[in-house]
Amino acid sequence: MATRPLNPGSQIYNFEVTTESSLQKDNHNIFIFVKVNLSEEPERAIHLASFIFVCIFEIENYDEVVTLNDNGLYTIDYDLEMYLRSASISTSRGIIWCELKGSYLHNAVMPVIDVRSLQNLTGRQIINEKGEVFQK
Repeated sequence: MATRPLNPGSQIYNFEVTTESSLQKDNHNIFIFVKVNLSEEPERAIHLASFIFVCIFEIENYDEVVTLNDNGLYTIDYDLEMYLRSASISTSRGIIWCELKGSYLHNAVMPVIDVRSLQNLTGRQIINEKGEVFQK
């Protein structure tokens, strides 16, 4: 990561957060992928960092919470998926903080995100450091 001085508190950062889920039926695993792109305001033109995480959850009652719908697609129980996405985003937030600590981006702290406030869970969400959510 390149270093350059920033005036702490003078910069506004945007965190573009995307989440996706995937299933592995044989091992009863649910994968939650979290992608975070960090950019500067106001135009998000300056890309600063990207992160991709995967959190793997082994689900004991997999067959009860993952079901096959009428269209032949697997669906995850909504409450469980919200919980797993929230835990994955929070885990990503902590890892990003650790990775940026001591760099010129140490003031870029990803806000806490209420995953239920995101309207389109498979779409792109842009979250600024104030916690405001924007659709892209």
